[in-house]
This record gives sequence, C-alpha cells and structure tokens, in this order.
Amino acid sequence: MNKQNYNPIEEVLEKIKEKGGWVNTHSHLDRAYSLTSDTFALSNSYLKEKWHLVDDMKRNSSVDDIYFRMEKAINYMLEQGCQAIGSFIGRYSRKSICA
Repeated sequence: MNKQNYNPIEEVLEKIKEKGGWVNTHSHLDRAYSLTSDTFALSNSYLKEKWHLVDDMKRNSSVDDIYFRMEKAINYMLEQGCQAIGSFIGRYSRKSICA
C-alpha cells in the first residue's frame, strides 16, 4: 500500500487477522437482542434507571428465549470472525426460567 492510499482501518484489520481474530471480552449473551424500539429511548439513562428493564426481561424470559438470544449472538459474532467470547450471565430466579 502506498502512502497516498494509506488506510489505517485496513492495517488494524490485518493485524487483528494476524493475531487470530476478534475477541469480545465483555458481552452479556443472555441479554443479547433485548433492545427494542420501546426501550431504545432509555439507552442513555442512568444505570439504576435501566435495571428495571433487565429485571423485566429476565422475569419474562423462558429458558428457550435465553438460549435463542445467546445462540443468535454467538453465531453472529462467529460470522464476523470472533474467536473468543467472555460473557457475563445474569442471575435468574428459578421461578422465571421454570415457568
């Protein structure tokens, strides 16, 4: 690549490939795809104000819902070349996932 056409993005992407690919070190796979058009307006709210959204989502999720969100997110990251994922999984009550 000559100096006139230098593209730093290409250089970074090449270095990522050389090192083995992308790594997502902070995901919440169980909450993947939980953002909706209704909740998007709250995305800039303080964390404490958003906790009720996560609590509602957890309360209303079945095991199949959680599995589907996690599987979809993992497959999407793999398609983009992600080689490793570190995830934080929230605590669910037995009542919410056994219903």
